[in-house]
Amino acid sequence: MDDAPAGYPPAPAPPPGEPHTAALLAVDDPEITALLLARRLKKITGLRALKTPGVVFVRVRPGRRITSYGIGVSPFSLLRDLTRGACSVETPWDVEAGPRAP
Repeated sequence: MDDAPAGYPPAPAPPPGEPHTAALLAVDDPEITALLLARRLKKITGLRALKTPGVVFVRVRPGRRITSYGIGVSPFSLLRDLTRGACSVETPWDVEAGPRAP
């Protein structure tokens, strides 16, 4: 059933068979360490964020389709028509199979 508050559209969720995977990675995880050494995380690791106890990174790998609501739509457009905020895009990769050929 729909758990959205009255007057709001339902929250986006991946369609059945379109798995999203997520993992928590410690600061000393080899994947994170490589990104830090390459300075690929510079914008999100400023202000001593890495010194905070318990800091983790979340790696999200979406399925073939990503569904969102309200991104790139003005609030006035949403007020006129709530259905205008829904968006869905197909990604060039798949969690199970990896990147797809164009």
